[in-house]
Amino acid sequence: MSRSWVAAQTVLGLVEQAEVRLEEQRGQAVGRLLVAAFPSGARGLMPGALADLRRRCPELDVRLLERDPYPAAELVARGEVDLALVQDWPTVPLPVQEGVSRVDLGADPVDLLLPVDDPLAALDPVPVERLCGQRWISVPPGNICHDWLVRTLREAGEEPDVRYQVGEFETQIALVAAGLGMGLVPRLGRGPLPPGVAARRVTPEPSRRVFALWRSQASRRPAITEALTSMREHWGRL
Repeated sequence: MSRSWVAAQTVLGLVEQAEVRLEEQRGQAVGRLLVAAFPSGARGLMPGALADLRRRCPELDVRLLERDPYPAAELVARGEVDLALVQDWPTVPLPVQEGVSRVDLGADPVDLLLPVDDPLAALDPVPVERLCGQRWISVPPGNICHDWLVRTLREAGEEPDVRYQVGEFETQIALVAAGLGMGLVPRLGRGPLPPGVAARRVTPEPSRRVFALWRSQASRRPAITEALTSMREHWGRL
């Protein structure tokens, strides 16, 4: 651990303590709150949560960044964002550094999306071993969802044939609708499926763990506690 890193963490801790004292003196959440969220969480959870937070804390300046879980967790640890909505898989846990706190929101089930005329569409659920030998549409390598797909199929005895690598789940769904392959797509933030695309459960059922991260030294900051309350309430309504 370098001296410069320790010095930076010390300064950051002093800033966070000052923010806590200011908001406690004001009796409300004020200042700026910078939130990072993974793409489908930013679409499926954050609009309602942030709108509710703005109504409850009108003097809080809330900003949102779309970031994947790996960089979002790093941004929280470095103090570059105040709060992050992230996700991981039980078999691919997200590394969380010391000094960062978390609260679990819940599980986000994942479905197999495939053309309705594919033979596997006649099954529900689809056994995971039947996923071998398929053409896949997935997010690019380095994304936690891609890592999970690769690990799952390797455990089933196959190196996955990922033909199409795209970042947006909506684009993946469009490629499935065109009959180009199949994908494993979470439900959070997923809109109605287009004609020609079927959603089927997989057994054992895959699901992502969705949770929030923030620096532990800021746990008493009203902006953090209010934001977490809004996120938990809106998660319960999904």
